Amino acid sequence: MSSKTNERIVVTKDDARIAIIAQRIAEIESRLPPLQITSTDSDSSALKNIKIGVNEFLQDRDAIGSRLAQLGVVGYSTFSGLKAPDQRAVAVSQYLPNETRDYIIRLAGELGFKHYTIFDNVEEEAEEEVLFGSYGGSLRTIARSA
Repeated sequence: MSSKTNERIVVTKDDARIAIIAQRIAEIESRLPPLQITSTDSDSSALKNIKIGVNEFLQDRDAIGSRLAQLGVVGYSTFSGLKAPDQRAVAVSQYLPNETRDYIIRLAGELGFKHYTIFDNVEEEAEEEVLFGSYGGSLRTIARSA
């Protein structure tokens, strides 16, 4: 099932081969050492080159967009399935560096999201690496400080 549309994923043989190659490339890229962040950069700089999607069904999608803009995100896409997601969750690409994933999950918690999942955006053919308001997947609870 797609984290982006909550629909079954249908893949042709040729598309499957291409997806396998793209997945291998992404795995190799994820093994490369991360770029060194200088002391003038903040955690939010990690968001500047990430493709983000926000579900159209989220009532606070404009507030999410405003927060992303405050963090330096220039733009984001919108997506939706046929209905609103059952849980308030964020999906984060398995190909993002661990530090970036952790930052996005913390940010999602600040934005009121309760759950997250790690997804394969290459296999799902989603250009977005982060989906606020994602569907399905193996959900994990976002830890909150007291």
